[in-house]
Amino acid sequence: MQTNDIDWPAFVKYAGDDELALVVDRACWQREFEQHIFEAGDFLVDRRGRRFELPIEAYPVSRTTRVAPEELGALLRGHFAALGQCCIAKLPALPASEVLQLLQDADNS
Repeated sequence: MQTNDIDWPAFVKYAGDDELALVVDRACWQREFEQHIFEAGDFLVDRRGRRFELPIEAYPVSRTTRVAPEELGALLRGHFAALGQCCIAKLPALPASEVLQLLQDADNS
Protein backbone atom coordinates (compact mmCIF):
# COMPACT_ATOMS: atom_id res chain seq x y z
CA MET A 1 0.00 0.00 0.00
CA GLN A 2 1.25 3.45 -0.85
CA THR A 3 0.16 6.98 0.01
CA ASN A 4 -1.69 7.01 -3.34
CA ASP A 5 -4.41 5.01 -1.56
CA ILE A 6 -5.10 7.87 0.86
CA ASP A 7 -7.94 10.30 0.17
CA TRP A 8 -6.40 13.60 1.32
CA PRO A 9 -6.62 15.58 3.56
CA ALA A 10 -5.94 13.36 6.53
CA PHE A 11 -4.70 13.56 10.09
CA VAL A 12 -2.11 11.67 12.08
CA LYS A 13 -2.86 10.50 15.62
CA TYR A 14 0.27 9.75 17.62
CA ALA A 15 0.00 7.17 20.40
CA GLY A 16 0.06 8.88 23.78
CA ASP A 17 -0.67 12.34 22.35
CA ASP A 18 -4.12 13.90 22.07
CA GLU A 19 -3.20 16.49 19.45
CA LEU A 20 -3.94 15.55 15.85
CA ALA A 21 -1.51 16.51 13.08
CA LEU A 22 -3.24 17.74 9.92
CA VAL A 23 -1.84 16.47 6.61
CA VAL A 24 -3.43 18.48 3.82
CA ASP A 25 -2.08 16.53 0.85
CA ARG A 26 0.49 14.02 -0.37
CA ALA A 27 3.15 16.72 -0.80
CA CYS A 28 2.67 17.74 2.84
CA TRP A 29 3.01 14.08 3.85
CA GLN A 30 6.24 13.72 1.88
CA ARG A 31 7.65 17.00 3.20
CA GLU A 32 6.76 16.66 6.88
CA PHE A 33 5.86 13.08 7.77
CA GLU A 34 7.38 10.56 5.39
CA GLN A 35 10.71 10.40 7.23
CA HIS A 36 9.13 10.41 10.68
CA ILE A 37 9.81 7.38 12.88
CA PHE A 38 6.39 6.19 13.96
CA GLU A 39 5.64 4.21 17.10
CA ALA A 40 3.25 1.33 17.63
CA GLY A 41 -0.24 2.77 17.88
CA ASP A 42 0.32 5.74 15.55
CA PHE A 43 -2.21 5.95 12.74
CA LEU A 44 -3.55 8.16 9.97
CA VAL A 45 -7.23 8.80 9.18
CA ASP A 46 -8.17 10.01 5.71
CA ARG A 47 -11.17 11.98 4.41
CA ARG A 48 -13.21 8.79 4.01
CA GLY A 49 -12.66 7.78 7.63
CA ARG A 50 -10.22 5.00 6.82
CA ARG A 51 -7.59 4.29 9.44
CA PHE A 52 -4.10 3.45 8.17
CA GLU A 53 -1.62 1.96 10.61
CA LEU A 54 1.77 3.68 10.45
CA PRO A 55 4.29 3.49 8.96
CA ILE A 56 2.30 2.94 5.77
CA GLU A 57 5.18 1.64 3.66
CA ALA A 58 5.96 -1.07 6.23
CA TYR A 59 2.82 -3.02 5.33
CA PRO A 60 2.77 -4.87 1.99
CA VAL A 61 -1.02 -5.20 2.08
CA SER A 62 -3.65 -2.72 3.07
CA ARG A 63 -4.10 -2.50 6.83
CA THR A 64 -7.05 -0.19 6.96
CA THR A 65 -10.22 -0.11 8.98
CA ARG A 66 -13.06 2.38 9.19
CA VAL A 67 -13.12 4.77 12.12
CA ALA A 68 -16.57 5.23 13.62
CA PRO A 69 -17.93 8.78 13.92
CA GLU A 70 -18.06 8.34 17.70
CA GLU A 71 -14.32 7.60 17.80
CA LEU A 72 -13.63 10.54 15.47
CA GLY A 73 -15.62 12.81 17.81
CA ALA A 74 -13.62 11.56 20.79
CA LEU A 75 -10.32 12.18 18.94
CA LEU A 76 -11.45 15.69 18.02
CA ARG A 77 -12.51 16.48 21.60
CA GLY A 78 -9.13 15.24 22.86
CA HIS A 79 -7.33 17.37 20.28
CA PHE A 80 -9.14 20.57 21.19
CA ALA A 81 -8.83 19.83 24.92
CA ALA A 82 -5.06 19.50 24.50
CA LEU A 83 -5.08 22.92 22.85
CA GLY A 84 -7.03 24.41 25.76
CA GLN A 85 -10.24 25.02 23.79
CA CYS A 86 -13.50 25.41 25.66
CA CYS A 87 -16.94 23.94 24.90
CA ILE A 88 -15.45 20.75 23.50
CA ALA A 89 -17.87 18.50 25.36
CA LYS A 90 -20.55 19.65 22.94
CA LEU A 91 -18.72 18.35 19.86
CA PRO A 92 -20.84 15.54 18.41
CA ALA A 93 -19.85 12.39 16.57
CA LEU A 94 -18.88 13.54 13.08
CA PRO A 95 -17.84 11.94 9.79
CA ALA A 96 -14.15 12.19 8.93
CA SER A 97 -14.69 14.85 6.27
CA GLU A 98 -16.24 17.20 8.86
CA VAL A 99 -13.53 16.45 11.44
CA LEU A 100 -10.90 17.34 8.86
CA GLN A 101 -12.74 20.55 7.97
CA LEU A 102 -12.76 21.58 11.65
CA LEU A 103 -9.03 20.81 11.91
CA GLN A 104 -8.32 22.85 8.76
CA ASP A 105 -10.44 25.76 10.02
CA ALA A 106 -8.63 25.72 13.37
CA ASP A 107 -5.25 25.50 11.61
CA ASN A 108 -6.10 28.55 9.48
CA SER A 109 -7.29 30.73 12.37
